[in-house]
Amino acid sequence: MSIKAAIRYAWGGSKRWDAGIPQIIGSAIGGLAAYLLGIKVPQEILDNPSLAALVSIIIGGLVGFVVIFAGQICWYFLHHHPRTKVNPYIAIAVLGGIIVTAGIGGYFWDKSRGPIIWTWKSESWPIGIARSGDDYGVYNFGFRGTNRSEKPITRIRTFVRSNITGETIPLFFSQGQAIAPERVVIPPGESFNLDAVLPKNGPMISFEAFKKDYSNFTFSFEHDGEPPFERTFTESEVNRLIAEGRLFHEELHAKNNEVMGTGRGIRVKE
Repeated sequence: MSIKAAIRYAWGGSKRWDAGIPQIIGSAIGGLAAYLLGIKVPQEILDNPSLAALVSIIIGGLVGFVVIFAGQICWYFLHHHPRTKVNPYIAIAVLGGIIVTAGIGGYFWDKSRGPIIWTWKSESWPIGIARSGDDYGVYNFGFRGTNRSEKPITRIRTFVRSNITGETIPLFFSQGQAIAPERVVIPPGESFNLDAVLPKNGPMISFEAFKKDYSNFTFSFEHDGEPPFERTFTESEVNRLIAEGRLFHEELHAKNNEVMGTGRGIRVKE
């Protein structure tokens, strides 16, 4: 048995099954993954957002096809002919093809994330939870990013938009004081914080009042004339972020009480 037989098996299938079906499924999964992950060909390679998205879906489909095809070749030797001696150079070539294909897919996925890496999981971002007395609520929106590119980021416009009311709240850079985005230049490798103060009477607004207008919202960040980066937070995500933020502050408050003590039962000298 040779590698040619394995390729014929992977390409044409056997009497029991058709090789094309899993390859089509693999291609569909690869293309769908590229679409759902928002993977796009980098602008420096293809300066057309719509076409870049289409090409990325095609590349994702090809990656899925190659992975399934290589898997079928491996299955041929392992399952049908386990004692067959495989040419080590051919085995290395197949393995190398899989690694290269995965590397290309990983490259496009990484580049599609853009020049800024955003931190989405934190007790303070993107929804800031506050405590006042025994009550908890929301006091601001907050976002943290890092410029991972080799170029400075300028001409910035950023805001949060309610997908319920359509209202937008501008975001400001937080550096000891609120700084307007149009005044900011983000150097390469620099991390930064964005904040949006919510309209409220008092230190915070209740969770119910917040979710009435912002149970579904979109974060938008635009720079250097590029198409804006946007991420939408659905109602389920907002509920999860509020629950996690509240739990964090409740546990923190409980730990502080354990360390400091409540003061109950102390005696004061006359």
